[in-house]
Amino acid sequence: MSPTERKYYFYSKYNWERQQGVSERFDPSPAFREAVAALPDGARLLYLTEDWCIDSAYSFPVVDSIQELRGDISLDIYIRDENLELMDRYLTNGGRSVPKLVVQNRDGEDLCTWGPKAEKLVALRTTLQEQGAGGPAVVQATSDWYEDGGWLEIERELTDALLTCVPAASLS
Repeated sequence: MSPTERKYYFYSKYNWERQQGVSERFDPSPAFREAVAALPDGARLLYLTEDWCIDSAYSFPVVDSIQELRGDISLDIYIRDENLELMDRYLTNGGRSVPKLVVQNRDGEDLCTWGPKAEKLVALRTTLQEQGAGGPAVVQATSDWYEDGGWLEIERELTDALLTCVPAASLS
């Protein structure tokens, strides 16, 4: 196994544990439940991810709960590097950043997207980088942010994003 393969294996294994921890603790808020309930019948979720991605590990349990709350909503998971044509439709600042959630109606039309990171985490990482923090320090700060409940910020952002998927008339 090459050093790169060994690194990704470690990330994948550790992210599985992170994902399981969030899955065990996550209880959707009333606001999130309302946003999910307001989605159109038969909506489809496309989730672009990689198992080595820390952001995916912490966001997937929140995304997965959408289909658990609404049995008529499907969730299709796509591995970024195996689906580059699809990924290239949803670039972030020109990059193939994951995770990326796309909500479509039953006709396959995009309604809204979310990802790859919570805005508060983006701001934290940007500040650290501007202060000259190296890669390991930024990675550690990212991990600490998520462990301190950052995944709840993902739920808040997803709640807001899901509400943009819904025609205003159906929210009254």
